[in-house]
Amino acid sequence: MAERRIDKYNETYNNFIVIWDKWIKEADSDMRFVLGDQWSSAEKGYLKSKRRNAFVFNKIKRIIKIISGYQRKNRLSYKVDPNENSDTEDASIWSQTLQYIMKHCQGYNVMSDAFEQGALKTGLNLVEPWLDFSTDPLNGELKYTRIPHNRFLLHPSFTRRDLSDCPEILRREWITRSAAKSIAPFFAGEIDKLKPMRPAQDNKYITSNFNENLLKHELLRYDEHWQRVSKPVIVFFDVNTNRMHRFDGTEKEANDISKEFPSLEKIKRFERDVEVTIFIEDEEIYHGPDPMGTNNFRFVPVMGYFDPEYIELDKKIQGVVRDIIDPQREVNKRRSKNLDILDSQLNSGYFAEEKSVVNKESLYQTGQGGVIWLKQQAGRPISERVAKITPPDIPAGNLQMQKVMDDDLVEISGANNELLGLADKDDVEVAGILARVRTGQALTTLQDLFDNYSTSKELLGRITMAIVRKNWDAEKIHRITNRQPSAQFFDPDLSRHDVEVTEGLLTDSQKQMHFMQLLGMKRAGVKIPDSAIIQASNLERKDELAKIVEGQAKMATQSQQIQDQVNQAAIESTKAKAFKDASTVEVNKSKANLNEILGIKAASEIEINKVATAMSIAKEIDKITKPEEQKQLVTQR
Repeated sequence: MAERRIDKYNETYNNFIVIWDKWIKEADSDMRFVLGDQWSSAEKGYLKSKRRNAFVFNKIKRIIKIISGYQRKNRLSYKVDPNENSDTEDASIWSQTLQYIMKHCQGYNVMSDAFEQGALKTGLNLVEPWLDFSTDPLNGELKYTRIPHNRFLLHPSFTRRDLSDCPEILRREWITRSAAKSIAPFFAGEIDKLKPMRPAQDNKYITSNFNENLLKHELLRYDEHWQRVSKPVIVFFDVNTNRMHRFDGTEKEANDISKEFPSLEKIKRFERDVEVTIFIEDEEIYHGPDPMGTNNFRFVPVMGYFDPEYIELDKKIQGVVRDIIDPQREVNKRRSKNLDILDSQLNSGYFAEEKSVVNKESLYQTGQGGVIWLKQQAGRPISERVAKITPPDIPAGNLQMQKVMDDDLVEISGANNELLGLADKDDVEVAGILARVRTGQALTTLQDLFDNYSTSKELLGRITMAIVRKNWDAEKIHRITNRQPSAQFFDPDLSRHDVEVTEGLLTDSQKQMHFMQLLGMKRAGVKIPDSAIIQASNLERKDELAKIVEGQAKMATQSQQIQDQVNQAAIESTKAKAFKDASTVEVNKSKANLNEILGIKAASEIEINKVATAMSIAKEIDKITKPEEQKQLVTQR
C-alpha cells in the first residue's frame, strides 16, 4: 500500500510539472530581475568580449518596495464582528485571540512577505498555518509558514482563488533529522537510517534545490500529497420541525435511533474532506485526514494577477514584475550605451599603423580599448601613424528616450509616489477622508491586488479559527484573553453563520488616518471628547496626557456644574423678586379696589342719609297737614 502511494505521488508530480514547468521558469526569471540579475549569459559574454561592463540600473526593486511598503504600512488587523447581539462576547474573544496569534506568531509579517514574494514578484505564494507542539504539548502553538513558488504544485485545473475547486496539492520541504523525528517520533529509528538523495538523483523541484554544500548537513526530503475526498455522513431529518441534524455515531446506533424515534428520518449524505500522505525520503510516515482537523486544505494562496479563463499557466498567473521586465531591460541597454559613449569620448581608441608602436597592449588598455590597425604605407606622416579616433556625441534623442523609458516602468506597473497618500510634512494637516481619497486615486490600478490580499487574509483567519476550535481548550483561550469562552465559542456554526471575520486598525498610518478623521469630524461640529482624539494619535505617553485632559475636563465639568448652580440660584432669586413685585402690585390693586368700594359705600351711606332726611321731613309735613285735612272732612260731612 505504501509503495502504491509513493508511486501515485511520483505519477502526479510528473503530470503536474509538465504543465507548471514553464510558469516556474518565468517566475524564476521574474525573481532574478528583482534581485538584479538582468543580463542573459549571452549578453554578458558579448559585453565582456567588447571590454564593456554589464551595468544594472535596477528600478524594478524600487517599484516593488513602494507597493510592498504601502501594504506593510497600511496593514489591517483581524476583527470578528457578530451578526447577532447575543454573540457579541464570543466575537470579542475571537478578535482578541486572533490578534494574539497574529502578533505572537509574526502572522502579519508572513502575510506581507507572501504578498511581496508572491503577488508582486513571482505571481503566487502559499501560506500554511500549523501547530508546533514543542513548547505546548497539549494544545500546540500556532505557526505560519510561507511556501515559495518553487516548492509546491497545484492541480492545474483550479480556477478559484480560495482553492475550493483544487483537487490535489503537492508540497516539498527539506528538514533536518531532528525536525523529522519531532514530526514522526514513532518513526525515529527508521529516520536515523535514511540516506539523503542528491538533487540530481531526485530530479524534483529543481529550482528550489539547495546548494550542494548545504547537503553536508544531510537535509532530508519531506513531501506531502494532499487530496480532496468525499466521505459518507448520516443526517437525521426531523419531520416535526423540518430541521436536519448531523449524527457522528455508527450505522447501528443510527438505526436504533430511527426505530426508537419514528419522527427522525435517517438520510445518507456525502461531505468534502481531505487526506494527506507524508513521505520522508520516499518513506511513507502518515496517511489520513488533516492532523489539524480542519477537513480542508490549510494552504492560503496569495496571488497577483490571475486570469483563470486563459489556458497557459505562465500567462494565467503573473506578478507585477512580469510586465516591467522589458522596459527594465531597455533601460539597462540605453544607459549602458550612453555611458559607453561618454567613456569613449575620453579615449575612444586609436588608428595605428602596423609596427608603429613598441607595445601593442598599451593601446588596448586605454578608453574602450578599440584599436584600428592600418597597413604600412610609405610616405605616411608620423602624426598619422598613431592617431586618436574622433568619438561621436550622444544623440539628443537618447536622453529623452531614456526619460520616457523610466516613466514607462512606473506607469506600466501602476505604482507612483502618490501611492504614499499623505504628505510627509509635519505642519500639513489633511482630513482623514481627503487622505483616503488621495490614496484611492493612486491605488486605482493596483486595487485588485489589495482586494485579493484581503480575501486571502480573511481565508487565513477562518482556517486559523478552525484549527483553534479543533485543538485548543477553554483554559488556553482564558490564558490568552483573561476571559472565559462560552460553550458556543467552539461551535463550528458560530464562525459559519453568527460571526464575520473583518479588518480593523493596526498600523500607524491607519491610526493616523483615524486620528485625522476624528479631528475633521470635531472641526465639523461633532462633539468628540478630547481624550478620544488623544488616544487615536501617535503621541508618546499619550495615556498620561489623556488622564490630564480627562482630569481637566472633569474639573471643567465640576466648575460648570457649580456655575450652573449659581446661575440657577440667580434665576430663582430673580423669579422670587419678580413674584414679590408682582404680589405688591396686586396688593396695591386690591387696596385701590377696597378704597373704591369704601368710597362707593360712603356715597351710598350719604344717599341713604339723604333719603332718611327726606323721609323725616315728609313725616313732619304729614303731621302738620293731617289736622287741617281732618277739619275739612268734618266740615264737608
